[in-house]
Amino acid sequence: MNPIKLNEAARAVKGEIICHGEGVEIKGVEIDTRQIKRGDLFVAIKGDKVDGHDFLEYASKNGACAALVEKDVKCTGNMGIIKVENTVKALQDLAREYRKKIKCPIVAITGSSGKTTTKDLVKSVLSAKYVTIATKGNKNNHIGLPLTIFDIDENTQSAVLEMGMSGLGEIRLLASIACPDISIITNIGTAHLEQLKSRENILKAKTEIFSTLDKNKVGIINADDDMLSKIDETSFRLYKVGIQSNDLDLKCLEYKTDLNGIKIIVAQKDDSELEEYKFRIPGIHNVYNCLQAISVGKLLGLNQQEIQRGLEDYLPGDNRMDISYIKDGVIINDSYNANPNSMKSALDVLSLYKEKCDTLIAVLGDMFEIGQNADAYHKEVGSYVKRVGVDWLLSVGDKSRYYNLGAEEAGLEKGKSMHFKDKLELADFLNKLLDHKAAVLIKGSRGMKMEMILEKLEQKGN
Repeated sequence: MNPIKLNEAARAVKGEIICHGEGVEIKGVEIDTRQIKRGDLFVAIKGDKVDGHDFLEYASKNGACAALVEKDVKCTGNMGIIKVENTVKALQDLAREYRKKIKCPIVAITGSSGKTTTKDLVKSVLSAKYVTIATKGNKNNHIGLPLTIFDIDENTQSAVLEMGMSGLGEIRLLASIACPDISIITNIGTAHLEQLKSRENILKAKTEIFSTLDKNKVGIINADDDMLSKIDETSFRLYKVGIQSNDLDLKCLEYKTDLNGIKIIVAQKDDSELEEYKFRIPGIHNVYNCLQAISVGKLLGLNQQEIQRGLEDYLPGDNRMDISYIKDGVIINDSYNANPNSMKSALDVLSLYKEKCDTLIAVLGDMFEIGQNADAYHKEVGSYVKRVGVDWLLSVGDKSRYYNLGAEEAGLEKGKSMHFKDKLELADFLNKLLDHKAAVLIKGSRGMKMEMILEKLEQKGN
């Protein structure tokens, strides 16, 4: 973060300096006293379980030079204190003001699935040429995004921000803070159907990421997505990528996906020259992820060699297509999250192991937040399990029985379609199957914590 004066921060948040305001300079912003560094502004947020106002003294001892508060508090040490009506809103207002001073391009990404992978891919590509920062972990909300903006300083040459949401208006707020130069929507799926009721409403919520764009800025969409393809006239430059659609700015003319990853041949609109790119993680969904990352690279001045280097340097995030080996088995840990589309994409990757392994095993947990048709969506994925040639289906969770029902209706033997009451019982059974040369996919929504199954397997393997 580039330093700002306390009185400047107070003006930005319409707050009152009530303690030690003179000469204080803020060098960072933090909401967790355990992460405080000397010179940080501590934002005291009142949560459901913890109230940051109770930790002002601890923040001061850890080096905080100032604090944002919304309660009446006593002066603590030499720490400057700004009082506001609402500290979360003040955090957002301060980030919005700080954004005005940022000169580097900001890329924002949202979508029903693939947004984190795309974010990490875009960061990796841009890092081949520029000093780049990106959203860490789950800091993609109304608190995490402002904190990421404060990580940008005079050395930052590009920034990549992920934007999550659960309802209408949330991404509009994030966009108003970040004011991105390039905004990406990966796809419109079924995640958040429970809250938003229809894919039309999901489209409306996701396109809020374009709300601050003007004619000098760019919105990138996957034009093969049936909902995103409806976007036509805009007040900004619309950049379309895809495989099947026509009139694309960047089109994949040919692709191959196997255990070695993907190879794609792409062409830009009005350019007869073809370019080839390689990416080591398989799956057609990664073709789209790569197209979006390549697009950002081209828009921000990278050449083919730099973009390819960025794709090669990509490292998957925690529990995302992480491949490991236990006994004679291959484990694909993709347990970070799940919805019907991402489930099918992951099952496609599992099916690539048919020639290498004797047995394909899908270990699936519930998909959350997919609305009133959740039973049908689980059955649909179960049917897909059989269609791609999976030999065993092991499920856990309240709704996951419908995976089994769908798979059995599609023809999977009942003896190889099993539902378990808990993850430990499932891990015990799976451990026995791994005595054979097997490929295993582990996937479910974040709340299912399906990675615990892998942890149990690893314990048994030691």
